[in-house]
Amino acid sequence: MSNKKVIPVKYFYYGMLTIALTIGGVFFFLWFKESKEEEMLAENGCTTKATIVDLYETKSSKRSHPNYYMEVAFFTDSLAKTAPENNTKSNPNSTKSDQVVAVLAKQTASLREPLGIYQTKTIPLTSYDQYKKYKIEDTVLVVYLKDNPSVIRLKS
Repeated sequence: MSNKKVIPVKYFYYGMLTIALTIGGVFFFLWFKESKEEEMLAENGCTTKATIVDLYETKSSKRSHPNYYMEVAFFTDSLAKTAPENNTKSNPNSTKSDQVVAVLAKQTASLREPLGIYQTKTIPLTSYDQYKKYKIEDTVLVVYLKDNPSVIRLKS
């Protein structure tokens, strides 16, 4: 006869309960992080135009459903510029040439300002339809955190 010690079934159930609680905790943490990022983007997000650099899909196995991604390029400080002053639009025919030059100088001053920091980030797409909707070199609106540009979403 073998002299094996039988492990009570309750230890099996305790182990399964521990694993289930750990997995549930991980999902709760990820959900909380995602919702916190969404809240921060809604409160402090900067909106800017981005250009699609790449569209791709990945699969973990042959039978799994693919995940779709979009890589975008944008300048992070493009919205940090000061808003242009309200210039009174006047008819050039009724003003002096010096006033026309002064108005044009104010309007073109923003062209000499730096564009900002160039960034490229990857954004996960939610569906195949969204993946097919976009093409490389399309312009899209994105929302990012000014302090942390890695937190980025498509603006819908």
